[in-house]
Amino acid sequence: ISGDGAIDVSSGSATASVVVTAEDGSTNTYTVDITVLVGIEQSTMDMIEVYPNPVVDRLNISADSKIESIAIFNLLGSKIIELNQLNSSTVEISTDSWNSGIYFVNIRDEAGNMSAIKVVK
Repeated sequence: ISGDGAIDVSSGSATASVVVTAEDGSTNTYTVDITVLVGIEQSTMDMIEVYPNPVVDRLNISADSKIESIAIFNLLGSKIIELNQLNSSTVEISTDSWNSGIYFVNIRDEAGNMSAIKVVK
């Protein structure tokens, strides 16, 4: 990589040429395609609130649009709660049975917009 080694991936992808020099002085050039992947999109819904965070015994979720479904995953990726066909703009979930830790709350509204929110208990 020439210059300071920085690659502009603001468009979501880039191509870089990497020159590798061996101890004997021979070189090989490799082309690398770089694509930026976002693991969790913070919010694609207009307005959503998840509170309190950290949560103690009840997690409240409210949105400007109707919430269609909620799935909650622990840090290992195991689904601990799945709620479907909610059709409500507010939802309250008991967290009494949750262990202390980090959880991901995936919320889908009636238009199919998704949000993923990190919650700590």
